[in-house]
Amino acid sequence: MRSFAKFAFAILLFVCTSLSVNAFAQPGGRHCNHAVYGVVHDQETLEPLVDAKVYFKSTGKGANTGLNGEYRIDGLCDGPDTLTVSHYGCGVVDYPILIQENTHFDVQLPHNKTHITDTVHIHDKHADPKVTQAESSLSGKELEKTAGKSLGEALKEIAGVNALQTGPSIFKPVIHGMHSNRIVIMNNGVRQESQQWGSEHAPEIDPFTATRLSVIKGAAGVRYGPDAIAGVVLVEPGPLPDSVGVNGSLHLVGMSNGRMGASAVLVEGRFKRLQPLAWRLQGTFKRGGNVHTPDYVMANTGLKELNGSAALGWTKERYGIEAFYSHFSNDIAIFAGSHIGNLTDLQAAIASDTPLVHGVFDYTIGRPFQHIVHDLAKLKFWAETGHAGNFLATFAYQHNLRQEYDNHRSSANAGRPQLDYGISTTSGELIWEHNKWHSLKGMIGLTAQNQVNAYRGFYFIPNFINYNVGPFLIERLVKLRWELELGARYDYRWNQAFFWQSNEVVSPIKSWQNFSGSLGGLADSRPDWIDSPQITRSGLGRVLSGTPAVRVRVPGGGRGTGGHVCAAGLAAGSGVGAGVATPTEYRRARVERLLRPALLQGGGRMNVIVYFTCLLLMFPIAGFAAFGFCAIVCRPDLRVTILLCLRFSRWAHNL
Repeated sequence: MRSFAKFAFAILLFVCTSLSVNAFAQPGGRHCNHAVYGVVHDQETLEPLVDAKVYFKSTGKGANTGLNGEYRIDGLCDGPDTLTVSHYGCGVVDYPILIQENTHFDVQLPHNKTHITDTVHIHDKHADPKVTQAESSLSGKELEKTAGKSLGEALKEIAGVNALQTGPSIFKPVIHGMHSNRIVIMNNGVRQESQQWGSEHAPEIDPFTATRLSVIKGAAGVRYGPDAIAGVVLVEPGPLPDSVGVNGSLHLVGMSNGRMGASAVLVEGRFKRLQPLAWRLQGTFKRGGNVHTPDYVMANTGLKELNGSAALGWTKERYGIEAFYSHFSNDIAIFAGSHIGNLTDLQAAIASDTPLVHGVFDYTIGRPFQHIVHDLAKLKFWAETGHAGNFLATFAYQHNLRQEYDNHRSSANAGRPQLDYGISTTSGELIWEHNKWHSLKGMIGLTAQNQVNAYRGFYFIPNFINYNVGPFLIERLVKLRWELELGARYDYRWNQAFFWQSNEVVSPIKSWQNFSGSLGGLADSRPDWIDSPQITRSGLGRVLSGTPAVRVRVPGGGRGTGGHVCAAGLAAGSGVGAGVATPTEYRRARVERLLRPALLQGGGRMNVIVYFTCLLLMFPIAGFAAFGFCAIVCRPDLRVTILLCLRFSRWAHNL
């Protein structure tokens, strides 16, 4: 009798299951046995989106995407309808669709860049390297410790960077034993052009304008030009403010030696009635007197510096334009005891324990000294080129004036500099950076430059005109644990110099061509598994990480790139951001992973198989027939039924 009851229960549940999955025709001849299925991708990265909501507004029927972004909705009636797709960080998008049969419909969901996530607390983070060369940087508190120092002196805080020092205030950065024209300095995205041939020619840049100083060590000629042999120095100001209001900062720095003081003020903001417009004003004043040693004062070692900059930006969702201007002006006194007139004075200076020229403290700057002025104007425009990538155009003009006043002068040239050079540079750069495509991400660009050098007074460097042009291409193959970068560049330079020779002006023309290439790679040996106790959640929704023994794999590898929010379901760029789930959520995730084929396929046959399996599991308890019948007839959602079946079957076995 008991065997007969079990058999009757099985037959009853099987029949109910079959009835629940058969199509029923609605009045009017509409057939409601169709299905819509497909895959939901991130429109930018083309990665599948997990747990995206896909549903029809008219009927409320829908499903969530699985681990590979797949979804399937059954029991749909023919006719026009609207499919709604949403995902955290991607907004909600409606797609009109005509249902006449089983329809395959893939979705590329656009990323919502204006979406604001809730607070995410990050306890572990790895930075994503920008280049394959070794890169070091100063920012935040480390950069604030160098306040009041010159750019060259501040860069000494970065490992592997030294300085060629002349007196107490002139510092030229040295990388791998090279300096001057062998190091490229990028000032706010513009290559710094000035007179660099002398050991006393320090970079004419105010460090107070930067929020980050970076040094790329090693050859970087493909991106920045063939003369970047030793490395590249990046002076990067912070972005213009993106919130309405006015804010600022004030730095006051004092040094006992030389009684030097420096002050820097920055004010920036964004207008409330004209929110796309942001602005920034910055100024620096520095003044120092003669420095001293424990035994004497060094004569004529003071300095005076006055700098300022202004920036104005107009930013919309898909394009933006920014104008920048900076003015750098300083007078640097050269130690009077370092200028020797003849060999006898040189031998006497070497033999003396103290300098031959004795000084007292004052702020006077006398001969010999340098007067340097550098002006830079830049205009930058960027725009999104659809879903393919981004376009960036930068145009800049800079003028550098260097006047050097010697200690020895004739009465006819009193008050005039012995060396007086002015160099003007006009440059432009066009870059198109494409988005990730089949693991490839890169850029193609073109740089062009025109330079005019003119001198007055004493001849040392001739007048000349330079024209430079250089197209380049850089591609990166990005995988989970490694990256490979390949770059190529062609440079052409045309030069014409003008100088006197045998009482006539000679103007020879020369040209150079150069091909350069680079091949580099990055391998990440750090683990890309993060223990869940290191992760906390704040408003990101339920992201499964399990019990303390469970780990969450973070897309993007150990560097924690993470992709976009809608691609990985985590905070963009954070690398971590999942929340600790309850044991129930963890078990649910395990069930969904085990039964993923059933969740993705759906349909009548799979329903029958799943319920028949559940029936065998629940066989000892005949009372579950009512539950099975209700689940089949009233709740045709396959996901819910599977979870309820397994949960009750587990409870049944424990009875």
